[in-house]
Amino acid sequence: MFPATKPAADGRGDQELGRGGIRFTIGIVVRQAAEVDRLAEQFRAAGGGITKKPTNAEFFPGRSAYVADPEDNFFEIVWAEPDNAIVAAAYRAGGLTPPAGQ
Repeated sequence: MFPATKPAADGRGDQELGRGGIRFTIGIVVRQAAEVDRLAEQFRAAGGGITKKPTNAEFFPGRSAYVADPEDNFFEIVWAEPDNAIVAAAYRAGGLTPPAGQ
């Protein structure tokens, strides 16, 4: 959906040019903004790295953080406002019921 430069810049990693860096991210959608911080810390405590500390999102109303596992697979932990079309579509695709207001 995005050129490799976008997730690389947003996740504070290097663009994939062969091996290593960001080629894609896996999004982990959480139901409350505070869960972004909690899950990022839980990931770090389990041996992962936080590549972008939890912050108010830059590209949409919400909160996000990027983490990487020891093999440099990147994950974006994200919470978005209830009217975010991408998050609503993710809930529908997963057969899940979105939180109230979504």
